[in-house]
Amino acid sequence: MGPTNNRGTRMIELINDDCRNHVSRIAEHDNCLVIYDPPYDEWDQVINVEATSKIAFTSPQRRHETENILGKPRNEIVWFFKDGRWVSKNLPRITHNYIFIYGKTSDAAVGPDQEIKTMKKGYTSIGKDNLGPRIFTTKPRKHLNSVLEYPRNMKSGSWGKPIGLLKNIIEWIDPDIVFDLYMGTGSAGKACLNLNKSYVGIEKNSDVFEKTKAHFRPENRQ
Repeated sequence: MGPTNNRGTRMIELINDDCRNHVSRIAEHDNCLVIYDPPYDEWDQVINVEATSKIAFTSPQRRHETENILGKPRNEIVWFFKDGRWVSKNLPRITHNYIFIYGKTSDAAVGPDQEIKTMKKGYTSIGKDNLGPRIFTTKPRKHLNSVLEYPRNMKSGSWGKPIGLLKNIIEWIDPDIVFDLYMGTGSAGKACLNLNKSYVGIEKNSDVFEKTKAHFRPENRQ
């Protein structure tokens, strides 16, 4: 599925191939986000590309390996889900993953809508005293939390990332284009459709690709 421009300047491009054959395109864009979410057994094949911003989904077991490949993240989000994974009778269920954040981010006020209020702030801050009277006005949307709770997306029969979670992250980073190197079920692409962001999704598994491509047809979009 090639580039489309159905709304404004948005481009949606889906590619059935190994992402390593296409990472050179990332350098063509000044404000792009690269998403890393490879299959569990393919982390050793990951290429650390130069990009304005990058995020990586990683499990508690893989976090140190991810840091060895991509470096220490600038920040991280904990994705909490109640429908946890059983890994061993001797270990607790895993009910969280990490989202490592690299590079540029934007305004973090991308949470739920809230009432705008004006209130007084204290006279002190970290490392500073006697700042005098201060007034604070809330933004139209709440600030993003470092722990985000979303159930795992199992509608496709496999474990996909929640569209709402990806929408939060993409809004926070605010790229012009998203390169999703391991597209899977296409949750990031659906978030980009919602946000009117350009998107390049790459998936080498042909069966997965064809199923995901069908979801992007206009008559199947939700």
